[in-house]
Amino acid sequence: MPPSSDDKTPGLFLAPVKLIAVMGLTGTGKTTFINTLARAQLKTSDGLRSCTKDVGSASMTWAGHEVRLIDSPGFDDTELNDSDILTQIAAYLKLLTKEKLHLTGLLYFYNISHVRAGRSAVRNIRTFRKLVGDGNMANVVLVTTRWDLARDEKEDVLNRRVAELESEEGFWGGMMKYGARHEKLKDVEQDGKRILESLVGKETVEVQLQSELREGRKLVETAAGQEVNEELDKLKQEHEKEMASILKELEEARKEGHAADIAVLVQEREKAGKQQEKVDEALLKLKDGEILDLKEQLVRQARQNLDIESRRPCIIL
Repeated sequence: MPPSSDDKTPGLFLAPVKLIAVMGLTGTGKTTFINTLARAQLKTSDGLRSCTKDVGSASMTWAGHEVRLIDSPGFDDTELNDSDILTQIAAYLKLLTKEKLHLTGLLYFYNISHVRAGRSAVRNIRTFRKLVGDGNMANVVLVTTRWDLARDEKEDVLNRRVAELESEEGFWGGMMKYGARHEKLKDVEQDGKRILESLVGKETVEVQLQSELREGRKLVETAAGQEVNEELDKLKQEHEKEMASILKELEEARKEGHAADIAVLVQEREKAGKQQEKVDEALLKLKDGEILDLKEQLVRQARQNLDIESRRPCIIL
């Protein structure tokens, strides 16, 4: 049965509801996937900049179930730092706890046209795994996307790439060992329907981050929070090292009177200083751990949506 929009109530969730989170790096097709299947209009990116700055969702009725697809920014977001993103995800999970709800499934999107997994991809995977918890991996589908961008590559090359993703402990291998599985998304409509149908019948799971927050841990004390904190500490050290190098070069340029070099280095110093400030701010936010209550905001937004368009399929958080 094809999906159809059916989001008429001003409440937070229809019951029973199947909640499926869609996660992954920027540009992997998360929002396009949701828009296609839910006939929604969440904003998509058309380049390197991310358009998903908040956790958002779109609902549809499918085979008698309300299915809500939850869109979230990736941990490589161009507009937000990792602590902001983790805080938003934590706020959504705390809301689910208050509503006595858990996720039915999680999709992790990966762009197969990328020849190598960069630092941000590896970091994203580590954080995702600690957010979910190894015990919940049976509800995870690892989805390779953007096969259209890899159409000029030889099939054996792509197969080796997939095999590497599935076998590497630090990438997908560790998660697949605990029950996660891989699916190819070549046709969003057909493959997407097949992937969702494989999840909607599963029992819900309380992901690790949701469980840790329910137990009263601060965000920085959770496994995902510690992962983000460690990465931010590494970035802080790298920026401090870079700043020390710039200041040394600047001092030498001033001694030798190289005006052109001085001007360039002053600009680099200002840029490095701003990067340091962003990392310091992100660390402070993570350690403060303030997680806002989204319930009133969600209800208000849902009612506004109903006033504007009675069959509006998406709610932006």
